[in-house]
Amino acid sequence: MKRRVIVIVVVVAILAALGLGLQTYRRNAAEASRPVTRTTEVRYGELTLSISASGTVQSASSQNVYSMLSYTVDMIFVEEGQYVHRGDILAQLNTENLEFDIRQQKVALELAELNSGLDIDSRFNAYQDALSRSAMNTGNSRRSYELFASQVEDGVYPELISAQTAVDNAYDNLVSAELDLENKAKAYDDSEFLYYLGELSHQSLDISRTALEASQRALEVAGRIHDTALTNMQNLVERLNIEVETARRNYESTLLASQQEVGNAKRMYDNALASSSTESARINLERLEKHLRDAAITAPISGTITKVYASEGNPGNGLLFIIEDLQALEIVTKVKEYDVTNVQPGMNVIIRSDATGERNIQGMVKSIAPTSEKTGAGTTILANVVEYETVVTVDEPDSGLKVGMNTRMSIMLETKEDVLYVPYDAVIENEDGSYRLFVVDEIIQDDRINRVARSIPVGVGLETDFAVEVSGEGVFEGRLIVSDPFSVTEGAEVKIS
Repeated sequence: MKRRVIVIVVVVAILAALGLGLQTYRRNAAEASRPVTRTTEVRYGELTLSISASGTVQSASSQNVYSMLSYTVDMIFVEEGQYVHRGDILAQLNTENLEFDIRQQKVALELAELNSGLDIDSRFNAYQDALSRSAMNTGNSRRSYELFASQVEDGVYPELISAQTAVDNAYDNLVSAELDLENKAKAYDDSEFLYYLGELSHQSLDISRTALEASQRALEVAGRIHDTALTNMQNLVERLNIEVETARRNYESTLLASQQEVGNAKRMYDNALASSSTESARINLERLEKHLRDAAITAPISGTITKVYASEGNPGNGLLFIIEDLQALEIVTKVKEYDVTNVQPGMNVIIRSDATGERNIQGMVKSIAPTSEKTGAGTTILANVVEYETVVTVDEPDSGLKVGMNTRMSIMLETKEDVLYVPYDAVIENEDGSYRLFVVDEIIQDDRINRVARSIPVGVGLETDFAVEVSGEGVFEGRLIVSDPFSVTEGAEVKIS
């Protein structure tokens, strides 16, 4: 009996163990079948918003050295890779024929100057003579006119004085005749009264009448003489005014004629100067002398000779050298239209290249084109993606970059330090415009740790292509969050690897 009880107990224990094992197996199987939830941690540090770009390194100061002369290259004094200073002679063209042409042109110029000088001197002397005659003729004519006009206006012209004297004398005689007539008329009246009283004889009365009649005739004569003098005076004034106007016109005519003579002489002199054969000869000589100076090919800037196209014995025209300042480097890139408004000169740039590995080279935005790219004809390029040329300076002198290298750049638009941030895709925007993310909470149940997803509200700040600044209660550095929030629901168990 006792043995049977023991067997039963053993069987029950075995069944219990099998049931517990089956439950554990099923739980483990369910746990194993649950997909792993991608998670990450809230990070703390610096967050930077940037634009990616690429471009080719070039010299910030580059100069192509050309020559328009057709003379052959006599000597080359530099080689590729050599540093030169501004003004250094790079090459010398053969100028033997040019120097001969200059000597020949100098002889031709001297002969032309001799012949032209004689003609110019003659024209100049004629011009000076015209000036002298003009000054003398116009001066005399002006003085004569002004003297005559002033004498007439002031009444001191000799004929005017004589005429005025005649008028004055005639007037005085007229006044005397009028007084005499008054006296004779009174004497006659007195004689006639005495005659009627019988105190005067008829003969005496006749004598008095005769004297009166003589005085009347004398007054008439004096009146006519006075009128004639006035008429002569008026006629003289009219004639003199006409003569003054004639003198003025003569002066103006003399002045005009003198000006025309001087003008003609001046034009002939100027024409002699302009048509002088020395001018063209001098210009040709200056051109040849400039060619002689330009035959010494010099460096327009200081820098390194990066290419030599000149070859001794060949014509020295066209592109001969390229000089570049390899210490001042810049990168030309293109910024798309939806980014260009955020890019400003002076912004920091991180530069990388295959040649320099993972090294971050400092640069800065130098300039942004005011218009989008254009064709060779100057018209705007029509494209789905509009781009603006942007120049970035390389601010590290020992950057390891060389002209022609391809680079990758990050243009730093905005940087925040000491902020909490999470992956951009971890944040969910709610319908009301607020934001949330799922954090992973650990719950101990049945002596095991369960991890569940729980959403919490957050505020967002600076956003980049991959991360976003977050803040709020429950957000701290190292907090475990769900990377793909749309893969979980509120309170759902999560499995992490």
